[in-house]
Amino acid sequence: MKSIINLGIWNNKKYHFDWENKILMEETSTPSNWYYVWVPITLFLIDKISALITQIGLLENMWIRVFLVVFLSLPAYFSAKLIIRYYHSSLKLKRSELEGAQKEAFIKGLKRRKVFLQLMLSFFIITTPISVALFIIEKEVKAVIFCFLCLLVIFMFRFDYQLRKWLTIMQLLVGEKKVRERNIS
Repeated sequence: MKSIINLGIWNNKKYHFDWENKILMEETSTPSNWYYVWVPITLFLIDKISALITQIGLLENMWIRVFLVVFLSLPAYFSAKLIIRYYHSSLKLKRSELEGAQKEAFIKGLKRRKVFLQLMLSFFIITTPISVALFIIEKEVKAVIFCFLCLLVIFMFRFDYQLRKWLTIMQLLVGEKKVRERNIS
């Protein structure tokens, strides 16, 4: 699978970066989001399973609750991977035509967007252990669903936005701009 990094929306167009070919791309049509149906189905199943486990009385043991939290990371990981895989496979992309001042404004927008996305991701990273603690210490069953959602968001950010690569992408885009300026001179 090609490594496509979502860069978000700028000037009403969705941009992605083809990591393998080092090319800025834009969407030509919005993909279908039918695969997001998986999330409420999974949440429903987690809710029913946790209610059953509570009814049986298994949640009285703290180690079972710890095991359940660890086990919960698996469906979150695979759900995020499945959703992003289907999303990437349904993308229709073309090479971006951003040039000059537009590209500079796009790069500045990327810097602001990265800060915003990092803050959002930090919120979910901070709330995950809080929900885990609520479940393990207080036996709060609804915290399991919130924990699943937090983990899902964290994994989706990891697979789709890949924020760790954004600095390199911005450097590549600036470098590409400088090379074009030298060629024009």
